[in-house]
Amino acid sequence: MQTFPLTGFDTFLLALEQQYNQNDIAGNTCYYVIDLEGALDHEALADRIISNEYFQVLSSLRYEKEKALGIPKWHLRSKDTTRIEHFVTDQLIPQVVLDRRLGADVGCLSLDTVARSDGRSTVILSWNHLLMDGYGAVLFLKRLLGSDDSFDPALLMSYQAPVYNLSAFWKATKAKFFIDYTSRPRLSMISPPLYDVNSQERVSVLDFDPKQVRQIEAAALHSGARFGRSAFFLACIARAVQSVLVQRGDGVHNFWIPVPRDNRRKGALGPIIGNRLSFLFYRLKKKQMSSIESCVDAINNQMRDQIKHKSHESYNHLMDFMKWLPLNLYYYLVKRRGGNAIASFLFTVAADHPSDLETVMGQRVINALSLPANAYPPGLTFAMMNFRGSLKLMILYHTQALSDAEYSGMAKQLQQELLMDESQG
Repeated sequence: MQTFPLTGFDTFLLALEQQYNQNDIAGNTCYYVIDLEGALDHEALADRIISNEYFQVLSSLRYEKEKALGIPKWHLRSKDTTRIEHFVTDQLIPQVVLDRRLGADVGCLSLDTVARSDGRSTVILSWNHLLMDGYGAVLFLKRLLGSDDSFDPALLMSYQAPVYNLSAFWKATKAKFFIDYTSRPRLSMISPPLYDVNSQERVSVLDFDPKQVRQIEAAALHSGARFGRSAFFLACIARAVQSVLVQRGDGVHNFWIPVPRDNRRKGALGPIIGNRLSFLFYRLKKKQMSSIESCVDAINNQMRDQIKHKSHESYNHLMDFMKWLPLNLYYYLVKRRGGNAIASFLFTVAADHPSDLETVMGQRVINALSLPANAYPPGLTFAMMNFRGSLKLMILYHTQALSDAEYSGMAKQLQQELLMDESQG
């Protein structure tokens, strides 16, 4: 396993790094934050992690695109294992960690421990999204911090060679036409096209307890969400973002939102390395966002139509063909519809915290957050996640895309509409 190709989705993320590197932002960095009930023995945990074979492999991987018309590949370098750092702070993620740029030169993975003023502690896994998706990170954490750390190379990676034939090319072409059609102007974007170096990154979490989760599920059914809660969440989020634009006095046209779709089978045990994702694409018109019900209906119809026609599989073929392109050309083709933006805003459903990772080094896990990468533009990302019957809505934003005052108003509207609580209005 000295070298192997990136997946199609990995290469898509690599193309996006052209913009992040130019603006010096960590647009591809994801975080998994695990809060523990008591104090953690940092040195003991660091020794355990550094000796873990999964950690050794992942921290040694580097990616390269060797030539203009060549497929990017992972290379296993010398086992220069990443250092485990320790911080004392009550900040959710220490600023030093947020300022890291994980990538080709320094490695795509880091792990840190944090001591809190109340005697509790936190473990933070940071990784470049190219390395693995959120579900891969959960699988990795189970082998890193769980009771079973036995090394199985088969769990690390599984590369399936892309199919390059006329049928695959036709499906890829249909996917390209579909994307061009659904992302046609006029689109409303939450962020300005050019990045301001004074923009600050924020992370906020809306927590819903089990009683509120039942209330949300009832509201989702009442609104017509027939394929889980995600359509209901996306509808409420779209309406909240629309309200921000209305308050700004900006014209509201159409939203274009690509939503990741996991290609793995439910309960899959691997692989850890590589993004096994595709996209479903939603175009929401202004009139469809006039009510939650009409917005959910539009999302349901588009979801059903795309799954029926296997649009996500066609998009996989498109990403496989585009792996050969020079990265600058790839990025130009991705972002050209929105000027510099790849979406009106971003939305994803994070993997649930695993039920078999209840303790770390004898300390009980009391909270967990799987924070996705917050690409700029658009600079506004929403993610929902389950944890022991509760539900978390994580909101990541750049202050250039959304001011703190705008966030407060948006969060209030989201809580009201998700719970269908008119008393908060």
